[in-house]
Amino acid sequence: MGAVSWFVLAMGVFGLVLYGVLQHSVAQERDSRLFGVKIPAEEKGNPVFQSIRKTYRRQGGRMLLLGAAACWVPVLFGAFPSLQFLYWIVWLFLFYYLAVLRPYIAANRRLAACKAESDWVTFPGPGGEPWEDERYWRYGLFYCNPNDSSALVPGQFRNGMTFNLGNRKGRAWFIVLCTVIAAILIGLLVFLMPIDFSTPRFSLAHGSVVVDYPVFGTSIPLADIESVSLTSTAPDTTFHPNGGGTSEWARGMFVHGGEKMTVFIYSGCPPYIKAMLKDGSAFYYNEKDPADTRSEYAQLRRAIGWTAAG
Repeated sequence: MGAVSWFVLAMGVFGLVLYGVLQHSVAQERDSRLFGVKIPAEEKGNPVFQSIRKTYRRQGGRMLLLGAAACWVPVLFGAFPSLQFLYWIVWLFLFYYLAVLRPYIAANRRLAACKAESDWVTFPGPGGEPWEDERYWRYGLFYCNPNDSSALVPGQFRNGMTFNLGNRKGRAWFIVLCTVIAAILIGLLVFLMPIDFSTPRFSLAHGSVVVDYPVFGTSIPLADIESVSLTSTAPDTTFHPNGGGTSEWARGMFVHGGEKMTVFIYSGCPPYIKAMLKDGSAFYYNEKDPADTRSEYAQLRRAIGWTAAG
């Protein structure tokens, strides 16, 4: 697998571990609240609570197994980082909804219904803060209080802040945050798509070697080339300060052993054109078809005034 595949897989595993910790945490009682519902002290031993907890954890366990299996799907898109990234985004949002939101909301509704049927009476804490009143917490997760002018309030689990969706200011900030996140994700996808689905084009024009390719395209003056050869050894493309690659290709700027390299290659498809430049850097290029690579190599040698036997 390529570096991107491993990264996507690692992010999925990290998400699953984080979910496991979160799932255990939210099923615990905090400040006399369980799943966002305030519970009377005298009812804490009610067997209904254990039943709701077990159902929540059982649903979470199933989703954890499903999510673990789905983590490996991006490996099928190893040659296309943009598709891996798109899959990861969809997986993240679906997993958050199916494994986090949906079970929590179901537990909140069930516990709230049980409280209403049993006529349990609870009161806000001694501070009397508006956000302490569970009536303003929709599904136990979303704070919606039009009488509270605050845009941000402490979160349900008191470990962060959340937006007040009950007033215009809170909704505006929430929309801004969602818009920024969406813009970043779409921007990354737009950046990656052309790289995945474009093919480097080799040409000789205006006294230069030109490689036409999105983002990482380059132009090298023939006068800067010190030597050129065909090699069966692919460059080491492990470290790429300004490039990218998969198990099938590598494109952009790479560094190995202190040597800077401009690389546009298909891995496992020798030979490779290797040009050493006067500044000590190297240029590697090949095509999927070895015959095309040899043809471009001959064109390059003729362009810089060498014979085929030179």
